[in-house]
Amino acid sequence: MNKIPYANLGSPYGKGELMDFIHRLNYVIEKPIYLLLIIGSVSLVYSFFRHGLKKYNHIKVLLIFGSFVTIFVAHSIFWWLGIFNSMGLARVLIAVVPLIALIALIGFQTLSSKIRNPVIKYSLLGGFLLVICFYPFTKRPQGVVFNDKLFVLEENRLIDEELAPYLEKEFPDYSDGTLYFSHPYLSLALDIDYFDTKKHREMQYLLTEKVDGGAIIIWDEWFSVIEGGVGLDKLTSDKRFQFMQSFQRKDNDRMIRFSVFKAKADYQVE
Repeated sequence: MNKIPYANLGSPYGKGELMDFIHRLNYVIEKPIYLLLIIGSVSLVYSFFRHGLKKYNHIKVLLIFGSFVTIFVAHSIFWWLGIFNSMGLARVLIAVVPLIALIALIGFQTLSSKIRNPVIKYSLLGGFLLVICFYPFTKRPQGVVFNDKLFVLEENRLIDEELAPYLEKEFPDYSDGTLYFSHPYLSLALDIDYFDTKKHREMQYLLTEKVDGGAIIIWDEWFSVIEGGVGLDKLTSDKRFQFMQSFQRKDNDRMIRFSVFKAKADYQVE
């Protein structure tokens, strides 16, 4: 618990393209702010070559723009090289959104400074504000749609609708024993204290410790594999475990899979 999880010159998540974060930034701030960000960035670079770091320009260029570029480029390189456990997630860019807002504001100031007519200037301001507020809700693949799936992941729905009812029916006393799983939502769906090591164990411990007969193993193809290092083939080929049931559901272009196993009492490993 006292080690930096990202201090690793490698990553189990692979690597991607150098320009991936340039595309993913669009899904964090959306196109209207992205446009102002580009204008603001060009304005700051131009200001640097024209004025250097004079007249408080160092605050805008170094502190604001420099911090944004450093973090953005660093995460792009980490993902491109597949180092520091980078997963290439766009959410890491949330850290620089305040800086992006300031740069975008500089971009708007650059545009508005060219307009002398106050009516046109404030109309431009109002127009940008309306577009920025309503653009996320426009009809497009990444648009925000208010429906029953807005705050629910499809894999969680599969757990709630199929996997959890199955366990409650087939193993009504499952909470009395130990469950092995790595998917965090299972602790909520099954009302299991995630941090109670007598009730819950991470998947990686299956291969290194004694597994009591009757213990239930719930394998999923993401957390169990990536975080726990346990592939489905390891479970199916291990004679200590009996396959019980599998669940799957398609979510857009990917297939969500869960498999349930039960530890056999006659294959306990001391």
